[in-house]
This record gives sequence, C-alpha cells and structure tokens, in this order.
Amino acid sequence: SPIVTDVARALFKGVHTPSHTQHVRKCVLDLAHLLLSEWREEVSLLREGLGEGITTAIEEERDPRNLLLSFSIAKQLLRDCEPECVSDETLNTLFESLVSYFPITFTPPKNDKHGITGEDLKAALRGALSSTPRMAGLVVPFMLDNSKDITVGDNESAIKDALSMLAFCLERYGADTVRKHLGEVLTTARDQLCRTTTPCPDEFAEAVQRILAAAMSDVPAGLTPHWLGREVEPTLKGFAKEA
Repeated sequence: SPIVTDVARALFKGVHTPSHTQHVRKCVLDLAHLLLSEWREEVSLLREGLGEGITTAIEEERDPRNLLLSFSIAKQLLRDCEPECVSDETLNTLFESLVSYFPITFTPPKNDKHGITGEDLKAALRGALSSTPRMAGLVVPFMLDNSKDITVGDNESAIKDALSMLAFCLERYGADTVRKHLGEVLTTARDQLCRTTTPCPDEFAEAVQRILAAAMSDVPAGLTPHWLGREVEPTLKGFAKEA
C-alpha cells in the first residue's frame, strides 16, 4: 500500500488523540486535515478505518481552536470521501459527537489572542452537519426536537439556532431529501405554532418558507408536483383552521 496510507493507518491506530494535550491533539488534527486535503485517494484506501479513525480523533474535544479544525475535518470526510469510508455505525457516532456541542454558546475570554468567536464555531458546525444528505435522518429529528418549547424557560436562542440549522442543512441536502422529511417538518411547525406557545413564531415561519423553497427547487416553473397536495396542502389548511 502507499506510504501515506500506512502513515494514516499508524496515526489512527497508534495515537489516542483525546488523551493528549491540546498541542498534541492539534498536531494530530492538522495532520489528518493535511492527509484529507492532499492525499484523499490514498487515505481512502483505509475504507471504514478512515471514518473510525477521524471520529475517534475528534471526540471529546473542547478547545475552540481544535474544534474549528475538527468540524472542518468532519466536513472533509463526509463531503469528499466515498461513503464506504464512513459506515452507518460510524456516521451515527460522528453525528452524536458533533451535536454534543449544540447549541454552541461559546464566548471568547477577555484578552483572547486566537480570534475565534461563537459564530465561527456555529458556522463550522453547520458545515459539518450539512456536508452529506446521509446526515438528514439524524439531523432533522434532532433539530426538530430542539425546536420544541417543551417547558417554560426553554432557551429561546437554542430554538432559533435549531431552526436556522435545520433550514440550512436541508437547503444543502437537495430537494429529494427535503421532500422525504417535509411531512415531519410541517407537522412540528403546526404543533408549535398552533397548539403551543413557541417563543419563536417568526423563526418557525422563516424556516418553513426556506424548507418549502428547497423542496420546490428542482420543480419547473408552472408545474404543480403531486407531492404538494399530499404533503403540504393538508398541513397548510390545518394552519389556517387552527391559527
């Protein structure tokens, strides 16, 4: 096998990244980023071992410098590598690792020298979670669940972040994927807008608008797709009746 493949195999098998200091963890992550950027075909020869190695390397990370890199590496892995490099089990593990940081509430400390903001981390996490439609079945129910005002005192900003993340990801998964999840999105929106007192009605309305636009993005102008009457019209009529 190519030397680069052997290097990647040794890195992921021989180094338990989370147990090391921040500096060492960053060195490992920098190397993983370089391998994916410059020798993607060679490291992809590891197949499932590549996904498993990267998922293990980024888990339990807490340093914002390393988190930015971790989210970027996850995006590279999911977007650029063949699906065979990330098994369904590894995809679930990677998803759980990524959403453990949601919602991101990071505020830079005073006299911070690194210049990393909470918005930087949010954008990087969005990039990772939206990088493949394979994530849709995990991301959609998670974000919908986080958009629900279950108890008094729920974090309003977390609900807004969940709705923004949901719309952002679905816009990038593609119209076919959006339509598969349209029913659950509209049902949740109807429940939250008509049957509870969500603190974020405007954000729900905006998210639904963006998601409907994404679902219609491949429909030729002037045509009414058959799924519109099945998935959308009954819920919209429910909105009008219960509003």
